[in-house]
Amino acid sequence: MGCEDLPEKARIRRGAWIHSSVVDLITADPRNETVWNTHIATGKVVILAELSGTMDGGSPKLGPGFGDTKERYQGSDFKATIKDENYIENWPHYRSLVGKSNWYFCYITGTQGHITGNPVTVAPKNPITENVDDSVIWEAEISWFEFFTPAPFKAPLAVFAAPIAPAEYDALIKFDVSATPTAVSGITGVAEEIDAQQRLEFNATPPVVGGAPQTMDIEVNGEQEASFSYLSGRNGSYFRYTDKAGNTHQDQFINGTKSF
Repeated sequence: MGCEDLPEKARIRRGAWIHSSVVDLITADPRNETVWNTHIATGKVVILAELSGTMDGGSPKLGPGFGDTKERYQGSDFKATIKDENYIENWPHYRSLVGKSNWYFCYITGTQGHITGNPVTVAPKNPITENVDDSVIWEAEISWFEFFTPAPFKAPLAVFAAPIAPAEYDALIKFDVSATPTAVSGITGVAEEIDAQQRLEFNATPPVVGGAPQTMDIEVNGEQEASFSYLSGRNGSYFRYTDKAGNTHQDQFINGTKSF
C-alpha cells in the first residue's frame, strides 16, 4: 500500500450497466466524465445512483495441471448481489436485461469503480413481504466469469450521484388552451384533453444534451393523463407535474410509465 493510500470502504454503493457496444470506449478512459455522459445520453450506459450490495470476491476454477503441477488456475466465477429501491422506474430496464448477454456491470465502492471483464448474467427479483411498512425493491444477482477480479479505478463520482430535486424550474408546458401545445426546450407534451390545471415544470437545460428518443407516460390513479417525448439525456432529472385535480407530483424523468 502506497504512503498516500487509504483503505477502500466497502459496500457496492452505486453502479451502472454498460452495453457491449461502448464498453471498450468506457474502459479505455474510465475516469473521464465526458465519456460516461456521452454514452448515458445514447442509452448505452444506465446509471444506478443508489445501491446496497456485495461482491463475493470470486470462486476459483482449477483445471488439470502439467508436469509436477497438480492443478492450474483457470479463472474465477464472480457474483455481485445488489438491492435497488427504484422499483417502478427501473422495471423496464431489469426486464430488458433478462436473457441478454450484451451488458457489462460497473460497481462502485467507496471511491473506486470496477468494470467486469466479460458480459454478465442478471437474475432480478422483487420479493414482497407481509409487512405493510416494507418497501418493494429490486434484488439482483449478477454473475460472470473472468480470469481475475476487475481492476479498480478512481470513479468519477459526479456521474453516479443521485440528482437533487430543485425548488424552482425554468421551463413550463401547459395544457390550458391545447392538448398538444408547442414543444418547449426539447419536450413535446400530449394530454388527453385541454385542462387548465395540468402542467409540467422542468429545467430547460438537461443534464446531458442529446440522446435517443424517449417517451414518459403519466398516470394518475390508474388513468393516463399525459405523455411527454424528449431525448434520453434528460433521464434522471427532476420535473414537477400538476394533475387535472390540481395535485402536484415531483419525480424524475424515465423512459416508461410514471404512476402517481
